[in-house]
Amino acid sequence: MSLLKRKKEAMIELEKALHAQKEHWKEKSRIKWHHEGDKNTKFFHQISKVRQVTKHISVLKVGEELISGAQLEQHEFPTIEICLI
Repeated sequence: MSLLKRKKEAMIELEKALHAQKEHWKEKSRIKWHHEGDKNTKFFHQISKVRQVTKHISVLKVGEELISGAQLEQHEFPTIEICLI
């Protein structure tokens, strides 16, 4: 067998081994994520909760009138139409 042919076969074997190694680590990372989950999930849920609480409208000024609490829930506001262009 010539040296050139052996070198070509060795390169093919190396490519196969590298591909197998890549697939192994890819699968291992999926398994690890499945078992451990996303570490940032708790953090993002906390941020979402804070945003939800802080987006609450507690007082609204309509003209010179301040509306809050139960008045805010019962008050009828004019319909505003928004057009996105």
